Amino acid sequence: MADLGKIDERIISVEFEVRLAHEMLFNNPPGQNFKTYPMYTKAEKIKYNGKIQQYLYDMERNETHYDPSMGRAVAIKLDGLTRFVWRSDLLSVEEYGKINKDQNARLRNLGKK
Repeated sequence: MADLGKIDERIISVEFEVRLAHEMLFNNPPGQNFKTYPMYTKAEKIKYNGKIQQYLYDMERNETHYDPSMGRAVAIKLDGLTRFVWRSDLLSVEEYGKINKDQNARLRNLGKK
């Protein structure tokens, strides 16, 4: 059970691009309409209203297997739907750029061999 305190005010009101850090499976209503999103799928961290903040607090408080490496709960927009994930499930633009740069360098080196 995690109690991480209040969400930073700067995070509540800002929107920015994020990427999925790994492949993720979500249900897209109506019904059982499961969709797998590949790693590095683009999403957007959304502004938090009171209802979203409360859901995030509840998610953090009720997680029985919480590990500090998971980070905070985050609300994102993916395929037009609001999703709730952990910070460890996401990459910031800077983190994604670094991974992309490293992969491109490795591919160039592989091509030289």
